[in-house]
Amino acid sequence: MTIDEQILKRIRDMGAIGHTPAQIASLLRIPAAEREAFLDEFTRPETKVYESYANGKAMMDYNTNVELARAAEKGDVEAISKLDERKQEQRANELLADLFGI
Repeated sequence: MTIDEQILKRIRDMGAIGHTPAQIASLLRIPAAEREAFLDEFTRPETKVYESYANGKAMMDYNTNVELARAAEKGDVEAISKLDERKQEQRANELLADLFGI
């Protein structure tokens, strides 16, 4: 399968809305014979698939955090709590990635 810029954009967009790599493979109708190789691309940081997916996820995290921060600045107690939870989750995920490559 050829992975062109249009597919990379779709991967980024789907990553931004929280789809898993397996869901993306299904939505892109990756044939079963090519699915394992395609999914492997999501695990290797040197690939454009990994980069596009990571960019999409990072973009959504950023946008969500910005909206929560704006609400928190206005005194929204729930937003303050959710923003704190997200920051803790992000730190934990970074540690997992650094320590175990997850």
